[in-house]
Amino acid sequence: MPDLLDRLGSSLAGRYTIEREIGRGGMATVFLAEDLKHQRKVALKVLHPELTVTLAADRFLQEIQIAAGLNHPHILALFDSGEADGLLYYVMPYVEGESLRQRLGREGQLSVEESVRIGVEVADGLEYAHQHGVIHRDVKPGNILISSKHAVITDFGIARAITVAQGERVTSTGLGVGTPLYASPEQAMGAETLDGRTDVYSLGCVLYEMLSGEVPLAASTPQAVQARRMSETPVALHPMRDTVPPLLDQVIGKALARLPADRWETAEKFGQALMTATMDATPVARLDLASTPGLEAAVTAGRRAALKPWLVTAIVFALGALGVWLAQIGTFSTGGAEQAATSSAAVIPTETRLNLQGDFGRALDFGTGSYSISPDGKEVAYCSRDEQEGVHRLWLADLTRPERPHRTLASGGYCTWVSWNRAGDRVLFQGGTIAGRHQHSVSRHGGSVESPTACASVDSMGRPVFADRLVRVSPDGFRTAYQRFDQKHFRVLPAGSCDFTTGDSVTVSGDYERFWLFAWSPGGDRLLLETTHSGGGSTLWTIGVDPTSAGQHALASQEGTFDPVWWPAPGDAVYYGGQAPAGRRLMRVAVGPAGTVQGEPQPVAYFEDNPVDWFSISRDGQRAVVAREAKQRYRIVSVVPDPDRDPPATKLIPVTDTIPGEGAFGVSHDGGWIAYVRTTPQGSDLFKVAVSGGAAQRLTRTGDLIEKWPAWSPDDDLVAYYGWWQDTIRVRLVTSDGRGRGRVEGAIADGYTWGLSWEGAALLHTGPGMRAEALNGLEVEYGQWRGEHWLPAPPGAEVSGSFIARAQRQVLGDTVDWASSFLPFGSPTGGQALLVGASQRLGQYWFLVSTIDASQPPIPFASTSSGRPLGWTPDGGAVYWLSHKEISVWPLDGRERRVLLRLPADQEWVDLMTVTGNAAHCRPRHGVADLEFLCAVDESVTDLFLVENFDAAE
Repeated sequence: MPDLLDRLGSSLAGRYTIEREIGRGGMATVFLAEDLKHQRKVALKVLHPELTVTLAADRFLQEIQIAAGLNHPHILALFDSGEADGLLYYVMPYVEGESLRQRLGREGQLSVEESVRIGVEVADGLEYAHQHGVIHRDVKPGNILISSKHAVITDFGIARAITVAQGERVTSTGLGVGTPLYASPEQAMGAETLDGRTDVYSLGCVLYEMLSGEVPLAASTPQAVQARRMSETPVALHPMRDTVPPLLDQVIGKALARLPADRWETAEKFGQALMTATMDATPVARLDLASTPGLEAAVTAGRRAALKPWLVTAIVFALGALGVWLAQIGTFSTGGAEQAATSSAAVIPTETRLNLQGDFGRALDFGTGSYSISPDGKEVAYCSRDEQEGVHRLWLADLTRPERPHRTLASGGYCTWVSWNRAGDRVLFQGGTIAGRHQHSVSRHGGSVESPTACASVDSMGRPVFADRLVRVSPDGFRTAYQRFDQKHFRVLPAGSCDFTTGDSVTVSGDYERFWLFAWSPGGDRLLLETTHSGGGSTLWTIGVDPTSAGQHALASQEGTFDPVWWPAPGDAVYYGGQAPAGRRLMRVAVGPAGTVQGEPQPVAYFEDNPVDWFSISRDGQRAVVAREAKQRYRIVSVVPDPDRDPPATKLIPVTDTIPGEGAFGVSHDGGWIAYVRTTPQGSDLFKVAVSGGAAQRLTRTGDLIEKWPAWSPDDDLVAYYGWWQDTIRVRLVTSDGRGRGRVEGAIADGYTWGLSWEGAALLHTGPGMRAEALNGLEVEYGQWRGEHWLPAPPGAEVSGSFIARAQRQVLGDTVDWASSFLPFGSPTGGQALLVGASQRLGQYWFLVSTIDASQPPIPFASTSSGRPLGWTPDGGAVYWLSHKEISVWPLDGRERRVLLRLPADQEWVDLMTVTGNAAHCRPRHGVADLEFLCAVDESVTDLFLVENFDAAE
């Protein structure tokens, strides 16, 4: 080794300073070195001399240059390569952390979640390389580094470079270059041509080892390994480790198939399968024998046995009889004196704060039901997020034993809309994966997750089929109700079916804008739904889903929405959320057997004095878990790229103190001011604050703002925002000094109010029917209102603080192929806008639309699934783009986008637009010398409380 160090030191003097050896593998020795030119630490790898003599050096260096062109977050870059004193070397970044081999050597096995995460990240890097024509050929734990909890593949292309440089020769073991324990059968046999499926096999071996602690089909010699893999099948993982879901076992088993044709076609498909491995697409009614206590089932090779219908019936009947028998025992074992004492005792409502795992709050859409109490009131299932790990988890907490650790039931990329089936033995939730968001089900005891609604949400033409988040599974799990936004009917299909041309189509009658499905009745014969109206009111209905329960009956009407809505067993009452001065009140309306209303809705007394933000109640109405957002607040921070970091990182500089509200703000064009929406005792109003600091200034005092992005005019004299006016949402304006305010005449907004922006002198917004509109030629006329009549100020009179703005309305992108459009982003130089639209040919896309020539068809820019714009560059030639917390600049001339910075993962970033998924609310700050973005950080706090006996006095 001293000779090797001396040779390297003298040969590379002036370029690298060799410090010490840090590792040694089968092909190379690794040294820590200092790159003198760039003043950075690097890993300098030198091929073993005995290997070097077998290679054509020029061919090796030529081949390794192919790997130097790879640029991916999960692939370690290649900085340099060359020959020094007869030694072949290559240089890579020095990564703080450890290899997966070191980690496994220390811990033996990894958790299922971490193993899958590492596998997905490695598959992502492999797919990128495969698309660029590079096969790794030596995927193994030693070539996977774990840095900042993320996987990075090293030595990409080295194995191929060695193989090519050797020509037809193989190693002395008689096997192709690679590590025998992880090499695919075809690679071990020295196949001349290999494709990405050989890396899929090797990654399957790595995953198998992470989960089991041993390499599949290992043996003492390479020849013995090869023999076993040609004649044996690896032992299934689930029987060895029952926390490995059977479907994950099957996914890895397919990667380890003997023949390449039987494996996953690509690394991308393997990664997607790993992501969805706990989302088992089978009917929810199938009993999970592998995880139900007291039942035994063989789960081998990822294949589960399904109960025959007669056996299901027998088990259900037996459990039902047992329940009746236990109920009778409980009834007759209580003495009369004890009953009398209990009935005479005063019952006082109590509240207990629950301690939750992970981050729980507004970012998890708790307002759409990210938790649910079990029907018997003894458990609560809830979603939380681990920002560091980048996953959401579904947890189960025992309310009768608060000290018990909470159990994880499922994990994935998204979690909300939690509920329980009628029997209380399964938790239903909406989960997310790469493939989309669907309804899922998991046993309360844990085990594999089933996905009865894993249907495509768009058809082959890209047209929407149904709304993913409004899918509802019946209590028995055998039927699913699907809803479409653009039609006044929903469709009921058998669970597991995706044939939308069949099933029962149920029409929702009435004069309304749209409807929302809430829940099935406990008996599974009716559905709860809400219709919303243009004036802002809503009506709650029950509707039959089959001929025996036909009919649509109104239960209640109110201003605002009904969320949340509960229809617990035995089904004689519906609970819903009513409006209260500070949160929600709990309302109860009696319901008859046919879904008809039985009297006026009544408030539940306890919640009159203790309003909440969300609630979930037990079957008997005596226990509830409620959510209170103790502090709904955010902070605006300056996010600046750090040029000294690679990949780009950020510096966070707080601009404001915490602000009550949802995080809606806009940045002035000169970069000096922020206009933001803030909740006040009167409602929501508009404020402004200087970026340099100082006291906030109030611009409006009406309390009726809609919490969406305010937009500064190009000259920063006006700020546009959404607000209520005579029961409709209108586009309104306020002068930047707060002295004048008014509305744009005729500019009525769609109920979604997606956002406002300026395109030159025109103001863009979302009008009725979700159509993007340009308000051209804005003219302000001062005057005053006398009742409902507008009186213009006479010439020469002193100008008052009220005005009306008039403009010509122009619909954008209204072509034959165009279905709808909303959320416009206007170019600062005028002439075009970027907006979301739905094309019959392409589906939902970001399109560039001409604001000058209405006949010009929209130009596809990017799929909505690839991210979203944050704003334009000042010259209008590029768009700032956000995707997976990476902010890039995307030129319009066809050049590739360039990453500017990555938002820190340990921050809770506000998202005010969910049409393209969860991402941060950021805006570029123009008018300053250096590139800078202003972003809203969510610092809200939400707590859950167990409330017992809340209606005992009624």
